[in-house]
Amino acid sequence: MEINSQQETVAPQYSPDGKWWWNGQEWVALPAAPLNPGFSTPDPGSRGLAIGSLIASLTWLVGLWGLSSVLAIVLGHLSRRRDRKAGARPNGLALAGLIIGYVSLGLTVLLLAIAIPVFLSQRDKANDSALKSELSYAAAAQQTWAVDAGTYTTSTADLLSTGYRPGSLADVEIVVADATSFCLKAASRSFDNVVYYTSLEHTFSSVPCG
Repeated sequence: MEINSQQETVAPQYSPDGKWWWNGQEWVALPAAPLNPGFSTPDPGSRGLAIGSLIASLTWLVGLWGLSSVLAIVLGHLSRRRDRKAGARPNGLALAGLIIGYVSLGLTVLLLAIAIPVFLSQRDKANDSALKSELSYAAAAQQTWAVDAGTYTTSTADLLSTGYRPGSLADVEIVVADATSFCLKAASRSFDNVVYYTSLEHTFSSVPCG
């Protein structure tokens, strides 16, 4: 009687670490599974850019404001572009840096839109206050001059003789003067502020007098 024997199929034997298998004669290395199925290996430089983007976006909180936000956006886009070019999945840190960067940049623009007009308004008020002080000193010198001369002077040199000393913030000019009244003008040396003083009304104004 002829006995037909069939070879029994034996399941492959794997090493404990799962990296090798026994093919019946020798151990053979198993191929490594891809880290990101469907994607290539990420560009090594993109991770550094992604980390830089996230760090830059967070430094907005410590006072670097819009500059760090712009840097975060640029680095984030560079990181994701390099990953896409390499066919890899874009780094999540880059996305986080981009989101925080755009949000912080928007907040910076909003704060500046509010703060700049307030700052300019306060600056103009401070300059006007300085000009009014200069005009007050010049008006006092005019009164001193008129006590002796019986009239107000049109010369700033006469005011200097009474002890008046011009400040460094404004140029004071005598617009008009006669025996009964005078008009003074103070112009800021650093900005466009101009203030007038009229002796008849004892008032300051931005409207020219004389």
